[in-house]
Amino acid sequence: MADNPQLITDRLDALTRRFNAVKRVWLEEDDEPTSEPSAEEPVEEQDDGPEALEVEDAGDDDPSAWEDEEDNPGAEEEEEEPEDDFDGTKEEVSVCLRELCSLAREAYAPDNSPGSTLIKRMADLEDSMVKFAFTTEVGEALFDYIPAYCGNVGEDKSVGIGIDMGAFEELLKLTIGRSTIKTDMTDEVIGDRGRPYDPASVPSTHSSPLARFRPNNPPIQDGCPERERVLREARTEISSFPVGPSSRLASSASVIAVVHNDAKGRNASLTAALTTRPLSDERAACTIQTGLEGAASEVLVDEYEHRIAVADRSRIKTFKWVDAPDTTAGSNMSLLPLNTLDTSEVSGPIGSMANGSIILRPGKKTVAVWNMDKIATHGPNGTKIVGKKLNLEELEDIDETAAVEPSSGSKPNRMIRLEADIARARIKTWANAPLALSRTSFICGFQDEFRCMQVDMETGKIGGRYIGHGAAITSIGSYADDPHSFLTTARDGVVRLYDVRQPTPSFAAYTTDETVLGAALASCDGQPLLFVGGTKTELVTCWDVRSRKPLYELSTGNNQVTGLAWNSSAQCLYAATSCPHVDAQGNPIETRKLRNVQNAGARKWPKKAFHNEKFFGAPYDASGHRLYRYAFKPSAAASIIPT
Repeated sequence: MADNPQLITDRLDALTRRFNAVKRVWLEEDDEPTSEPSAEEPVEEQDDGPEALEVEDAGDDDPSAWEDEEDNPGAEEEEEEPEDDFDGTKEEVSVCLRELCSLAREAYAPDNSPGSTLIKRMADLEDSMVKFAFTTEVGEALFDYIPAYCGNVGEDKSVGIGIDMGAFEELLKLTIGRSTIKTDMTDEVIGDRGRPYDPASVPSTHSSPLARFRPNNPPIQDGCPERERVLREARTEISSFPVGPSSRLASSASVIAVVHNDAKGRNASLTAALTTRPLSDERAACTIQTGLEGAASEVLVDEYEHRIAVADRSRIKTFKWVDAPDTTAGSNMSLLPLNTLDTSEVSGPIGSMANGSIILRPGKKTVAVWNMDKIATHGPNGTKIVGKKLNLEELEDIDETAAVEPSSGSKPNRMIRLEADIARARIKTWANAPLALSRTSFICGFQDEFRCMQVDMETGKIGGRYIGHGAAITSIGSYADDPHSFLTTARDGVVRLYDVRQPTPSFAAYTTDETVLGAALASCDGQPLLFVGGTKTELVTCWDVRSRKPLYELSTGNNQVTGLAWNSSAQCLYAATSCPHVDAQGNPIETRKLRNVQNAGARKWPKKAFHNEKFFGAPYDASGHRLYRYAFKPSAAASIIPT
């Protein structure tokens, strides 16, 4: 906590000058350094991606001029060893970023909350640093991935350098002439993945064989509450349901919903399932066509109104779920078309507030707002046109217009103008802010940006800034069980857990450089466990937040995790997954026979799977895109796994 605000300000001024000097040397700026210690002005945002980002005062672009700097007598030696300059600049930028986060933690005080002017200066400086780290102004960017610098990082070294097992076997063939993994290269390249599953590591007879436990896990105390023990010992029954590729999910207390497209990225479908039943139960789930014409990438579940919203770029369509009695045939739930919203002026994520009575969607500079109590519906049968009727013949890239519902939708009731710092970039992902903050606030991440902000959606104003992201944020989650915490996932393989009262993460989990699309927090009597979904690593990792160590991995059948959700009331973890080992028609590609498995028969294993068939206690491969349910129970039947 800051005891001397002026000292913090002076150190921030010094850090700003230090970074400006690093940038000047790298970019060979012609301008003399300013004597005025101040944070940099924000970089003007471009519209065509991170490769087009420009750094202020970029300097001379002519490489032939680099060696002519008068105050650099060692230019010839530096020209002979350009890698030293490159690596030295990378290290200096990393040091500056680490010091900035350390300074932000020290600055924490009631007067220097995430919404203070001082934290704004730090956030602006971080934005300049990260953009400089990725700029290609003078050729190659300094970083592909910036090493985690946010502090409080738990690192997992178990996967080696992060190549798949098939690539490792090919590497061995090239180097030693055979594909065995019994070599000194194993630990360095593939880490623990070269070691078979150890049955002795299983803590309970109720632990799933599709959970692999870490060696030397701390013992579970005798007085551990049963709910926490069940999670720590992975006492889970696993069921699954087929979905489309690149699916996204959302959940509430009673329903899990997944939106997924066909192999061409069109004809979006919505699958909804009751959280009280396993996904293998045919009556648990219901799937319908959404009627959207474009690729659907957004889904939202509202428990208050029993409403599910899905969206493509131009429309939001909502559906009401209705529980059916057990005596009826078919599923225990049905989905009825309810509303269509015209979002032609906005295309960001969808959100809700005021107990679901308001739906929002952000655009470039504004947020569209619909008061759901005042807009038209599709009528009692779900067939009434809302808004103008679309001319389906004019729609582009549509194979089957019969699958498109022709309502143009209801226009927004009002538009909220966003503050300039938000409007310069598009909101890419968001979540309702934790309950300790305003009920009208959202935590936001941005398109091709690295910033994280709290924004009040009644006023469009920024309420706070959160520091520590070295890559674009891919998802944000907050939890009713914890009124102060939210999670972010990002493209650098780091999942960050924030307390809204502090500007930097209270914990960050990192395994390898990969895009993480889903994470979920499960609170057990105040002892949180963090579930992290991997895309490259093709599994779910359970972390102990208290010890900052991973406890175990859960199999996804070699599928990439595209979303995670924890259902507290049902004690279930849900994972939407996409299979990279099938073609567009869903047929397995590049497979081999199972090795060293009893009764393998004609079963196959993907050659490019990140793990081999001996990594878990059962050789399970999904061979398709799936939605998983991990139901945690004290007396879980360990044998219940997907076929």
